[in-house]
Amino acid sequence: MKFRLILLIFTVLLLSVGLVAQNNCLNFDGGDNNIYCYTGFDPAVTQGTIEFWVNLNALPDDNARLISNGANYNIGDELYLTSGIGKIKTVGSLVVGDDIESTNPLAIGVWTHVALTADGSGSTLYINGLIDDTGGAASFAFSHFRFGGQYTAGFYESLNGKMDEIRVWNDVRTQAEIQGNMYHELPNPTAQANLVAYYPLNETTGSAASDGSVNSYIGTLGALTFDTSSVSADWEDGELPVTLSSFTAICLGGNAELQWTTQSESNNLGWNIYRSIDGNVENSRILNYELIAGAGSSNYPTYYSYIDNDELLGNMTYYYWIEDVTYESIPTLHGPVSVTVLGDHQNPDSPEIGMVLSIHNYPNPFNPDTQFFFNLKDGEEAEKIEIYNTRGQNVRTIEYPTSPQLWNGKDYSGVGVSSGIYMYKLTTNRKSYVKKMVLSK
Repeated sequence: MKFRLILLIFTVLLLSVGLVAQNNCLNFDGGDNNIYCYTGFDPAVTQGTIEFWVNLNALPDDNARLISNGANYNIGDELYLTSGIGKIKTVGSLVVGDDIESTNPLAIGVWTHVALTADGSGSTLYINGLIDDTGGAASFAFSHFRFGGQYTAGFYESLNGKMDEIRVWNDVRTQAEIQGNMYHELPNPTAQANLVAYYPLNETTGSAASDGSVNSYIGTLGALTFDTSSVSADWEDGELPVTLSSFTAICLGGNAELQWTTQSESNNLGWNIYRSIDGNVENSRILNYELIAGAGSSNYPTYYSYIDNDELLGNMTYYYWIEDVTYESIPTLHGPVSVTVLGDHQNPDSPEIGMVLSIHNYPNPFNPDTQFFFNLKDGEEAEKIEIYNTRGQNVRTIEYPTSPQLWNGKDYSGVGVSSGIYMYKLTTNRKSYVKKMVLSK
């Protein structure tokens, strides 16, 4: 069963809490490589979420087992890459009846985030934070856990590529939770509720992958002992030229505006922008005539925006990617994010935008609080300030504000909101004014 999520305005938010990962990963050679947790999960995981990053060196010649449940190399519940194609699919008793299968193959040489959630009500596959497919109910019991490869019917079926940030949860993570933790290491993982196992793969030597969760389910590099001259699975410095913390798209009438933020950049010459109408980057076209200048090398947040000035057709969904390019001309693709343009180029769920008289917030970016300043015409009275996240959800409303008006960065429950882009709407007895701000922790 295929299901594609359509949002009317901001579609994907990749949030950061200001953490910069050590950026190591594990490189599998497509031979006999795998990581196996000999100490079985206790209790077994029978529902929940498995998520990881993967970057293919090449398409598999045979089905490549990304995640599997097998003791002593037996066949078990599996999430694998299809032979010669590279689509993600479930097999065995992982889900009942309707198997999961990704819409598109994974791209070679591109980091892709994969998350699978499943319980008694059904299963969902997320690719880069977007719902890609839905399937049958969970029917697994992960007591043993293996990733990167599997020995099946007399031969190995292993990944030829890299994996990073493997996480196993015993609860079904929401889309917001998946998106909110995709682009950074888990903060204080031993205190994370429902986290069964966590492999950040930040080791540089050895034959063991440490588990960052409170359970300490150590993973062992299967079929090899680490050696600097090994041609098998090796610890690798997987540092990317850009640490991306947010990437969003918003509909502006008949156009789209892209906004993205980097937490750090290394040797970044600039950016390219790609767009397609089917979500497949192979069918996309480049939008910028010249490279958009990058920040080179920096250890501080850098904010970018790009307006797609092509007149977009109404009642259509458009997909966007950004690509950073190093001074050595090495590209890295990020995305996609998507935006749907309605027939009348309006979004009824987004805040009403009027003429801005005089309103701003300071500081911006801010952490953790900011103040709103506004100067109204005679006869105008401020009625409320509403704060929205990029999914159009109202996180806080301040009734009858006065200038300057403090906001402490917390939602209705008194919990601090996540880093990212927010819109604030000042409503008076005459008009509404909307502006943008950034919370950067």
